[in-house]
Amino acid sequence: MVTLLFASEIVGCLWSAWIYIDNDDYDQGSTVPLPPRLVGITYGRLKAFFAQDLLVNELYRGTVVLAVNRTSQAIAWLDRVVIDGAVNLVGSASIFSGNLLKYTVTGQSQ
Repeated sequence: MVTLLFASEIVGCLWSAWIYIDNDDYDQGSTVPLPPRLVGITYGRLKAFFAQDLLVNELYRGTVVLAVNRTSQAIAWLDRVVIDGAVNLVGSASIFSGNLLKYTVTGQSQ
């Protein structure tokens, strides 16, 4: 565990040295030089990632909220089309059978 911690510290120190010591790609005359262009893209993405609280909101919105939204849409469609259709079919069948039944009753009671 200590070896892994030490190795990650060394990698971090080497990476930061590579970013900030290489002066060839920096903006000349700037008090805070930019990272090299090769690292600039990755550096910008990492900076945005950490600046936005590790993108937890986007991750949550893209996974949990999207899954709940799609599931609720599917259940709403199932309720609207299948369940309401079955209920309307039973209602129409009972009205139709009631109309047929009134023609078969003679009106005589026993």
